[in-house]
Amino acid sequence: MHAGQTNWTEVVVKDPEDEAYYNSAAPGAKFGRRMHPDTGTFMVVVEGEMRFDIAGQDPIVATRGSIVNILRTTPYAYEVSRDKPALWVQISPTNFKTVYPADSPPPPVTPGAEIVKVSFPSSPPAYNAPNIPHWNLFEGAKSDATGYRALQNHLFANPIYGYADPNDPQNPNRGNPSAKGKGGGRGRGGRQRRAFQLKFGFWPCGSGTGGVVDRAVGSGHRAV
Repeated sequence: MHAGQTNWTEVVVKDPEDEAYYNSAAPGAKFGRRMHPDTGTFMVVVEGEMRFDIAGQDPIVATRGSIVNILRTTPYAYEVSRDKPALWVQISPTNFKTVYPADSPPPPVTPGAEIVKVSFPSSPPAYNAPNIPHWNLFEGAKSDATGYRALQNHLFANPIYGYADPNDPQNPNRGNPSAKGKGGGRGRGGRQRRAFQLKFGFWPCGSGTGGVVDRAVGSGHRAV
């Protein structure tokens, strides 16, 4: 579909809860400061190396397997570093909005739309547990680090680890399909010893109970 092209964006998920965009960009491509006033967003790096500058955080160097968690009302910028293109997926709640600083170059205008200047106070929120700005699935696999790494209104993400072959002799839960995340899934003949996925989805808010819902609505799995 994008043969011979380096810079492109493709919609891969668009439903009532989530949107996901698969992106490619050339080395040196820069994406200026922006923020999302109502929702957060995730960036999942599939290939290449990217640098993220998130307000209030140290610069992040993200490589294959990295997930960058950006909170709502948090200004950020990013770019493709090193000497090869990058592939990444951006995951956001459906119909998310983006605003750009007035002192930056204006963004491209969507046909039929117009740029409107707005003004409002902005202070980046703190990353309260379990939210962290960045983690890497490959690094986490070394210690079986599981549990939520991002839990925002309308968004969550957590890694799921297992063995490519559930009967791998090194799998302590082989033969036990009910072992949470440890028993592996459908294998590929042992071609890779470990397998992992990033689970993301829509987290309902405002339930009135303040508790954890039984399951996430519209959740999905994306292998990295």
